[in-house]
Order: sequence, then C-alpha cells, then structure tokens
Amino acid sequence: MPTHGIKIRECKLEIKALHHDWGEISIKDENKGRANMWCRYSFTLTEEGHEAKDLITAFAGIRSIGINRDWTRIDKERLLVKYSIDHENGSIKIVGEKEKPEQGCNVEFTKLSVNLQKEYYTFGLEAFGKGVDVKKNLEIAVAEVFDKANIHGLTNECSMTYPEFLERL
Repeated sequence: MPTHGIKIRECKLEIKALHHDWGEISIKDENKGRANMWCRYSFTLTEEGHEAKDLITAFAGIRSIGINRDWTRIDKERLLVKYSIDHENGSIKIVGEKEKPEQGCNVEFTKLSVNLQKEYYTFGLEAFGKGVDVKKNLEIAVAEVFDKANIHGLTNECSMTYPEFLERL
C-alpha cells in the first residue's frame, strides 16, 4: 500500500501512515519533488505475545535466508545530515545525528540493498517539529541544502514515498 509503511527492526514494529500529501513542490534550479506528511507508530515486540512471536519468527527467517515471500529484506547504509531550525532567530545549523532538536529536518542519502540482490540509492528530506508548521521546516531545509549543493535533474516522476518505491520493485 503506498499510503502505509510497515517494518520490523530492532525488536520493534513500526507503522507509518500517510497523513497529508502536499503534492508537487518546486525546488531551486528547476528541481521538483513531492512532499507529504506521515504519522509514525512504534510498538515493542516481545516473545510473550502470539502475534509478536510470529512476526519475529518471520523476520528471523529473512535474516537467515535473505528472501521470504511475506517480507522484503532491506539493508540500509545511510548518510544523515541533521539540521536544527530556530524560528525565533531564523537560524539553521547542522547538529549531531543523536541530538533531538524540537524543530528541524533530516537530509538522507541512502544505499538500499533489496533481498541481498539489487542496490538502489535514494535522497530524501524528513522535516520534523512541534508547535509549528512542519512544512515550513521542510521549506527552510530545502532552501539551505539546495543553496549549498549543486543538485540538478530531480523530477516529480522520480519522487515517491518509500512504500511507493517498494511497491514498484
């Protein structure tokens, strides 16, 4: 489903649901992409629960054989740059990956290995915030990143959600 993402990692079940789709946005130097907002739900899996045990068993099978008809194994290598945004003084700055600013945006360059067979590369921005329009954080980060980087040729046709990407595999 392109509106939901489900993954198991580190003994947690994570579900992301599409909350709002802003559609196509224009970015500096004629780049284009799509922007949307997601809600994330996270549940710790323990072996006491029957359903959790079944999920853990299914996931363990993937890790040992690499391919399973119920799950797609995705291994990630990620380069993350995290920005903290201060709306009071209008500043944006890079912070450490483990820092948890209230307002900001993650910029990710990711290498994905699918079922240990095929590799893909992705580029994405994930804005976050409390008490402010998250889209504003995205706009501020996009302006910062595209002012400093020489990125060209990004099109709306190549811009998709993570679940859409997986659906197209």
